[in-house]
Amino acid sequence: MHSPAPPQEIEPQRLSIHLKLANDEYGAEGKTFQLYDVEDAIGAAIEPAGVIEGHEIGKGFFVIFVTGAHPDTLLPLIQTRLSMLSVRSGSFIALRRSDGSETRFPTPP
Repeated sequence: MHSPAPPQEIEPQRLSIHLKLANDEYGAEGKTFQLYDVEDAIGAAIEPAGVIEGHEIGKGFFVIFVTGAHPDTLLPLIQTRLSMLSVRSGSFIALRRSDGSETRFPTPP
């Protein structure tokens, strides 16, 4: 008698929120700190379905990394929260699936 195969662990999917900065480097002095509040607001909006894993700043973007088992559930939560905030043109959300594919979504106007 064969025992059933153990369930495969589902690899979390990753969303990255790319918020355009005032310039192509690290943003305008003093303005980047406001984006930490955006990060906190997104974190509150996605709990418990997702987790913010950190951020990076540079090359003209403040990038927030979000992980969760169901990114299709997280995406509308993030889009709704961003629609309440002032986000620069050129910002986008990237959905990276476990197979390595990526889809980009513009942020709400």
